[in-house]
Amino acid sequence: MEMLELFVGAIYFLLGIVGWFLKGALDSSKDTKERLNDFRVEVAQQYTHKNDLRDIMVSINERFDRIEKKLDRIMEVKNG
Repeated sequence: MEMLELFVGAIYFLLGIVGWFLKGALDSSKDTKERLNDFRVEVAQQYTHKNDLRDIMVSINERFDRIEKKLDRIMEVKNG
């Protein structure tokens, strides 16, 4: 009977160790998920979408085109 009790005790001990390692792994996974979500929020706040940047570039190019046309007209008037 004493051998059986030692065996059961050893099984409980090993299950406790396995449970402790699993808890650590799950906590680590949870922490990683939280950090990833924080990173996603940070990226969304600091960076722009490709389509938004494309629209901004089109707007800037249109303004440069207008400035270029105005400069061309000024040069034509001066050169006469």
